[in-house]
Amino acid sequence: QPLFILRSNSKDSCLSKMARANLLVSEALADFFLDALKPESGTAWMQAKLDDDVSIVLKEHGSENSDSEAVFVSVQSVLEELDPSFIIFCLDPTLPTKKW
Repeated sequence: QPLFILRSNSKDSCLSKMARANLLVSEALADFFLDALKPESGTAWMQAKLDDDVSIVLKEHGSENSDSEAVFVSVQSVLEELDPSFIIFCLDPTLPTKKW
């Protein structure tokens, strides 16, 4: 039984896949992700962490860069040893329909 349900019109949408994972996602993270899906958002990646072992919250995010190596470097800069996190990465943030 899911702890948090994200509603979507499409069964195969990113939101419904997140909902099937049975994770408690913070409202701020869900809202930010919905905005990041928009072509004009420019968001290339997000970092989410467990907050008090109860919910997943947005910690950091980064904008698109024409150089994918620079994007990976920016993601690596927020990672901390022995501090687990989820990295949500857009395969190509310049496309009108983003794939995460």
